[in-house]
Amino acid sequence: MTKNAVKNVKLAIVVPVYNEQEILSDLFKRLDKLAKDLNKKGVEVFTVFVNDGSKDKSQEILEKYVVKKGRSTIGVTKLTPPHKIVIKFTKNFGHQAALKAGFDWVIQNTDANYIVSIDADLQDPPELIKDMLEKAIRKDYDIVYAKRDAREEEKAKVLTADAFYWFLQKITSSKVEAEVADFRLVKRNILETALKHATKPLFWRGLFATITDNVGYVLYNRKTREKGKTKYTILKMLKLAIAGVITMGDKIPVYIGYGFLVLTGLAFLALLTGGFSYNSCYSYGDSCVSFEGAHFLVNLLIWYFVMFIGGAVTFLAWYAYGLISKNQVIYVVDKVVEVGDNV
Repeated sequence: MTKNAVKNVKLAIVVPVYNEQEILSDLFKRLDKLAKDLNKKGVEVFTVFVNDGSKDKSQEILEKYVVKKGRSTIGVTKLTPPHKIVIKFTKNFGHQAALKAGFDWVIQNTDANYIVSIDADLQDPPELIKDMLEKAIRKDYDIVYAKRDAREEEKAKVLTADAFYWFLQKITSSKVEAEVADFRLVKRNILETALKHATKPLFWRGLFATITDNVGYVLYNRKTREKGKTKYTILKMLKLAIAGVITMGDKIPVYIGYGFLVLTGLAFLALLTGGFSYNSCYSYGDSCVSFEGAHFLVNLLIWYFVMFIGGAVTFLAWYAYGLISKNQVIYVVDKVVEVGDNV
């Protein structure tokens, strides 16, 4: 990546943080080295940490870091925004909300050309951001995804993730890639468009997929955690999956329609066989064919289908109503800490 290629390029890094006190010092070292390397090439780097209601010492550690190293070595004027800040939530609003808070701050306070999001756990390598930025500039991609070529994680987690993406690809008309999550680099105009349509339930990887097909990929091997424990519980993964179904499932009504067509056919079949259910059998030539058992099974299948569809639709409607109609609050900021603040 030459200096001419990155002339006037400004990069913002958004990092959601939730109870990551064990890993933060390692994260800072790697982000500092990344920023230093990019600074040498003329790239101005902003880093936004979003503390998503951590209960450990993450906030204290983050504040000390940004106050000490809040300014870059290039592009600094009195009007230059801080190059490192911490946004603290009043409570835990979730990973997707933390990303939105970081995106909002970047768009409102910086003129960054590119914005990249990455988790704090270091399973995704910050060093890869240089390759993502270079590819975005060289190929003029709207989005560059970090795509997992291999995963050193629990098999159960990998299998459930694969199953979810397989299902999601079946129920949506948009192209939602498997093996990519929220480690992505986007152009400013793409992010601005996404933010205009970002409502609860938030599902960023699906929302970006509806905006552009001009995307590229950088492959990498996703490591296991070296420190700390995963914060993505089964319940949180389930909520994210439901959000994906609600926001991306534009094919679901079509499948329900097909299901009711099948149901109508089965009902018609049941009507035909029902005429024979009063007799133990129906004579056809020398044979005696019983329809009573078939009639019972068809009726059982119909009622099972109706109950399943009714239950699923009711659950999704209830969940969506709770997220959208009753609670529009996505996040609440407690404070923003930057260089020069007293902590």
